[in-house]
Amino acid sequence: MTAYVALVRRHGAGIPWAAAVLSRIVLGMAVVSVVLLVRRSGFGYDRAGLTAAVMSLGTAGATPVWGRLVDRHGPSGILPVLGIAYAAAAVGLAMAVTRGLPMVVTTLAAAVLGGVFPPVSAVARVGWRRLYGLALRDQAFSLDGVTTELGFVTGPILAAALVDLVAPWVAVVTAGLVMAVATVLFARSDLMRGMTGTVATVRGGALRVPAVRVLMLVFVLVGLAFGTIDILAPAVAEANGRATLAGVVLAAFAFGSAIGGLVYGARSWPSTRHRRLQVLLAMMMVALLAVTLVLDDLVAFSVVAMVGGVVIAPIVVIIFAMVDDLAPGSVVTESLAWLNTAVMAGAAGGAAVAGRLVEGPGLVAACVTASTVLGGAAVVVGRFRHTLAADAVRT
Repeated sequence: MTAYVALVRRHGAGIPWAAAVLSRIVLGMAVVSVVLLVRRSGFGYDRAGLTAAVMSLGTAGATPVWGRLVDRHGPSGILPVLGIAYAAAAVGLAMAVTRGLPMVVTTLAAAVLGGVFPPVSAVARVGWRRLYGLALRDQAFSLDGVTTELGFVTGPILAAALVDLVAPWVAVVTAGLVMAVATVLFARSDLMRGMTGTVATVRGGALRVPAVRVLMLVFVLVGLAFGTIDILAPAVAEANGRATLAGVVLAAFAFGSAIGGLVYGARSWPSTRHRRLQVLLAMMMVALLAVTLVLDDLVAFSVVAMVGGVVIAPIVVIIFAMVDDLAPGSVVTESLAWLNTAVMAGAAGGAAVAGRLVEGPGLVAACVTASTVLGGAAVVVGRFRHTLAADAVRT
């Protein structure tokens, strides 16, 4: 743990880390606050779900565009504009919903809000490599993964608290304002001032890099499993008559992931990254099969979920580290942004498929399907091992 404290305390790192944490909390707040805003304004789950989905799709689609612009022109000029735009868009969406404007208006406002979400996560990962070098890069990525889990646990809790204690629109606007402040501070930090644009060396951008395409496919498949977990946790809680504990079950996965991320970054590991990735994907596949044995016991399910969650953060860390190694410097931010898009798209698809499976064949079918998908991800890594093997030199 001392090593991680040293990472944050390194000269110039405090503000970027604080901003990164805040951005993950806002991302965790975003969907919940928007869904609750729409619901508390008197609309149904159909409209709430559509609004949230459009917002998420806006983020997924726009993030690689902002990543490419950051690669070309540097982050200092782009990020503050996006941060301020995000705050303004949050106010716009809150006004559109609370005033009961037509659905086409609220949908457009949600798309704009998602589209201007600043790519702080992608830029931060580039910054960690620049600040810490290869020797400490994996530790930084591991701590970065832990902050992501922190955001997805605390964000929804904060959003729900603001909705219940103040007003639904306050949660949306607060998230926008916090994101604006965090982004401006991040962009003006010493770490970001030294990052300038680069001349493109890959015609057509990051998608022309074979390793990026392979890892995007892997991340889509991993995202499908993540989306299944998002549906599985509340479904299992409800099936056991404890629907209010859905958040606790999700927190078990997140807590296990945080532990796994800290442990993974604390030491060196044998073999190449692509081999480690295969092993971890196989372990997560087995974990999702194991939970089928404890679906009728919420305590046992949470314990298995925490144990299975241990591999989540290391999987994410390895994938981001491989892209950081294999993508040319002129498209590295865009490459990391495409990974964010891939996992978000996979999670959205996984949630949709899992929802249908839970309503139809049942919980076991959802678990087995997600497990099979993870097995497919491991096969993809093995099939394209030569494309990903260049990381052996830098491991």
